[in-house]
Amino acid sequence: MHKLLLPFITISLLLLLSSCSKQLTQTPSPADLQAQATESSSEDATEVRKPYSPSERILNDITHTKLELSFSYEKKEVYGKATLTIRPYFHDVNELVLDAREFKINKVALLVGQELTDLSYKSDTMHLTIALDRTYTNEEFYEIYIDYTACPSEIVNTYQYQGLYFVDTKKEGQPDSYQIWTQGETDLNSSWFPTNDRPNEKYTQEVYLTVDNKFKTLSNGLLVLSADNGDGTRTDYWKQSLPHSAYLTLIAIGDYAIVKDKWRDIEVNYYVEPSHEKYAKKIFSNTPEMIEFFSNRLGYDYPWEKYSQIILREFDLAGAMENTTAVTYQESFQKTTRELLDGDNESTVAHELFHHWFGDLLTAESWPNLTLNEAFATYGTYLWFEYKYGVDFADQHLEGNLTGYLRQSKKLKHDLIWYEMPHRDDMFDGHSYSKGGRILHMLRNYLGDDAFFTALSEYLHANEYQNVEGHDLRMAFEKTSGEDLNWFFNQWFFGKGHPELNISYKYNEVTKEQLVFIEQTQDIEENGLFQLPIKIDLYANGKVDTFNVVIKNVRDTFAFSAATKPDLVNVDADKMLICKKEDSKTKQELIFQFNNTPKYIDKKEAMTGLFKMDFTDKDAQNIFVAALNSPMTNIKQLGLKYLNDSIISFPASLKNKLIDMAKNDPIAKTRGLTLNHLFDSYKADASQIAAQENALNDSSYYVISMALSNVLNLDAEKGRTHIPKMLDLNKKKIMMTVAKYFGESGVASDNSFFTSRLEKDLAPQSYAFMNHYSDFLILQNSNALIELALPVIEKAFSKEEYYGYRITYLKGFKYLQWNYEAQLKDWNGTAEDKQTSTNIKTNIDKIVERLLADEESESLKEKFEKFTEKHKAE
Repeated sequence: MHKLLLPFITISLLLLLSSCSKQLTQTPSPADLQAQATESSSEDATEVRKPYSPSERILNDITHTKLELSFSYEKKEVYGKATLTIRPYFHDVNELVLDAREFKINKVALLVGQELTDLSYKSDTMHLTIALDRTYTNEEFYEIYIDYTACPSEIVNTYQYQGLYFVDTKKEGQPDSYQIWTQGETDLNSSWFPTNDRPNEKYTQEVYLTVDNKFKTLSNGLLVLSADNGDGTRTDYWKQSLPHSAYLTLIAIGDYAIVKDKWRDIEVNYYVEPSHEKYAKKIFSNTPEMIEFFSNRLGYDYPWEKYSQIILREFDLAGAMENTTAVTYQESFQKTTRELLDGDNESTVAHELFHHWFGDLLTAESWPNLTLNEAFATYGTYLWFEYKYGVDFADQHLEGNLTGYLRQSKKLKHDLIWYEMPHRDDMFDGHSYSKGGRILHMLRNYLGDDAFFTALSEYLHANEYQNVEGHDLRMAFEKTSGEDLNWFFNQWFFGKGHPELNISYKYNEVTKEQLVFIEQTQDIEENGLFQLPIKIDLYANGKVDTFNVVIKNVRDTFAFSAATKPDLVNVDADKMLICKKEDSKTKQELIFQFNNTPKYIDKKEAMTGLFKMDFTDKDAQNIFVAALNSPMTNIKQLGLKYLNDSIISFPASLKNKLIDMAKNDPIAKTRGLTLNHLFDSYKADASQIAAQENALNDSSYYVISMALSNVLNLDAEKGRTHIPKMLDLNKKKIMMTVAKYFGESGVASDNSFFTSRLEKDLAPQSYAFMNHYSDFLILQNSNALIELALPVIEKAFSKEEYYGYRITYLKGFKYLQWNYEAQLKDWNGTAEDKQTSTNIKTNIDKIVERLLADEESESLKEKFEKFTEKHKAE
C-alpha cells in the first residue's frame, strides 16, 4: 500500500470505533472540483513565490573555538585572540570565510603545534576571508589563529544588532560600575568573535575572560580555573566539552552575587545583583525540581555540565535567552519576595530550561525551522504547570497561547516552518511560539501520552548535539507510532492558517438521533481543507457518551443515537483544536456547559457565549456571580470582568462578597481587579471606599497601585496625601499609577515628579512614563514650564540606549509640537505670548531635527516617520 494512503485508513478506523455514530458528508460536486482545479492551475502558473531561505551551506566546519578576551569599557572595544579548529565539511578547500563584523584584524596565522605561520587575508565590515597555505581534505583538521579588535558599538544599524553590549549600571551616589554581556540570537555573535554565525554550525569551546577583580564572569560550560594576574585583573577559564550552535555562546561580566544550588551532581547557580542575593532561589523558583521533572518526562537526562541563570541590565531587546548552560534574563525578573506576589518568573524559567533539550541539544538547522526550538519551549511551560499545579492551571496558560496566535493571524498567516520568511527575525512571532505549542498539544492528544513522550525521547536520542528540521520530528513520531503522519505535518507544520468552523445542531425526535453539522468556512483556496480528528461528548440523563469523529470535508454531518434530546453536545470535547468557531448553543446549553463540563476552556466558552448573547440576562448574570467562587483563577477573573462590563445594579450581598475578595483572595491580580469592580459599581458607598483605603496596606504592589488610583479618583485631595508614602516604596507599578494620574490632572506643581526622575535616571523603564509626561505637558498653560522641561527630556533621550524607549521620547516631543501648532493656528492671546509659543515650537522642531540627525537606528527613524505620516493622514 502506498504510504500516502495511510492517513485515510486511520480516519476510517476512527469512524468505525465511533460505534453509535455515523457520518454523512457533503462534498463539492465534480464540476466545482474541476473549476477549483482550473482556477488553481491558472494561478500557480503566474504566482511569484518569495525567495526560499535554505540552511547555510557548510564548506568549513568549526569543531572547536578557543577565545581569549579582554575589554575596554571606555572605548567599547573587545581585544580577542581566537583559535579555531576546523575541518573541511566534505569538499576540499583552500580558503576560509568567517563572519566577523566590524573587526580590526591584527594577525591571521596557521597554528601548527606552537608555531604560527602568517596567512594572507581580506577583511570587510562583515567577513574575514583567509587564503589557506594549501588545499585541505575532509580527513584533515587545521587551526587558525586570529588576533583582532572587535568594535560592536560601531556596527551600523541598531542597538539590537550589536551582539555584545557595554552597559553602565551606575546609580546615583554609587561608584562606577558596568556590565558586559552578549546576545547571539539571531546570528549576532560574529560581532565579537570570528565564526560561522549560523545555527547549523556546532562546536565545543573554551573562553578565557580577563576582567577587573571586582567582577564575576559567566560563560558556557564549567569554570575550570580562575587566576589572579597580580595587576588588579583576573582571568577566568570556562570550558564547554559538548558541542552547541554559535548563537548560543555567551559571556557576561558584572558585579554579582552567586547563589549556589544543585540538581543531582550538577551545579545550579543563580547570578543576581548583591541587593537581591537572599531572593535568588525564589527569583528562579523550582529550578532543580524542573530539571528533574523534564529529565524524567522526556526519558533523557539534562544533557549539559551545569545550569546557570543570570540577570542583565538593559536586556529589554530579548527578555530571556537560552544560551547553553547560561540563561540570561532582563532586569525586570530580579524581584523581591513581595514583588514576586505580583507575578513570578516560573513560566519563563521553565521555557528557557526546556530549550536545553529543544534548541540547545537539538537545534533548528535554519531560522525557518525556529518553531522546533520555540514551540517546544512554549509547550515545556505547559508540561511543567500540568505537573506542578494541575491540568486546569496549565490549560489557562495554553488557552492564552491560542488567543495570542489568533490575534496575530488576523494580520498575518504563514507556514509554521516558514521557508519564505522575509527576514529571520520575523520568525519570532505568535506562530513559532504560541501556535507551535498548541500544535504539539494537539499531536499529544491525537497519539496519546505514551506514544507522544516515547517519540520525543526517540527524537532526542536520535539527533542529540545535531541540527534538525521538521521532517526529523515527523520521522521520530512515525517510527514510534507506526503511523504515517504526513497529513498532520503538512497541514500544521508546512501549511498556514487554521480552520474556521460553523457548528449547529438538530435533534430528530422520529429517528432518535442527535445531528451535528460542522462546516469549514475558512478560505479553502488560501488555507486548504483541514483534517481534524476530534471527540464529541453527548450529555444526557446524567451521563456522558464520547464519540471519535473526523472532520475532513467542507461540510460534515454526524449522527448519534440518543434516546432523548441531550442537555449538551460538546464538540471538540478535549478542547484541542486551533480554530475559530461559531457554535450555535442555546442559553440553557451554555449554562449547562458552565455547570457540568470539567475543563477551564469549556467554562470560559460558556461564559463568553452568555455575555455575547445578552449580558444583562439574569440567568447569565447568575453564572458570572457563580464564577466568583470558581477555584480556577482565570474563571474568577473573567466573572469579575463580565460583571464589571454589565450595565445593571448589584445587590448589597454581592458588594459584601467583592469586599471580602478584595481583602482575602489569595491571588493579587484578583484582589486588584476586584477593587476596580468595587470602584466602578459602588463608587460612593462608604464600605467600598474603606476597602480601597484598606488595600493601600496590601502586600501586593499591584493591589496598592489599583487602590491608589481609585482613591485618587474618589477624592483627589485626600488621595494626594497618600502619594508621598506610596512613592517611598519606589516601585514601578505605583510610580506609573502616580504618573498616569498626574498626566491626566495636569497640576503644574507636579512637574517636579517627572523631571526629578528623568534627571536622576529614576524614571521607570516604560513607554507609558513618557506618554504620561507628554499628556501632562500638553495640559499646561505655562510656556516657562515647557521651556524647563525640554532640555530635561532631551538629556534623558541622549542617555537612553534602547531605541524602543528613545522613540517614545521623540513621540513626546512631536505631540508637544502638534499641540503648539494647533494653539498657534487658532491663537486668541497676546502677541507677546504668541511669539513665546512660536519660539518654543521652533525649539521643539530643532530638538527633533537634531535628535534624528544624531540617531543611528534606521529602524527608529522609519518607525518615527510612519508615526508622523499616520498623524498627518488622520
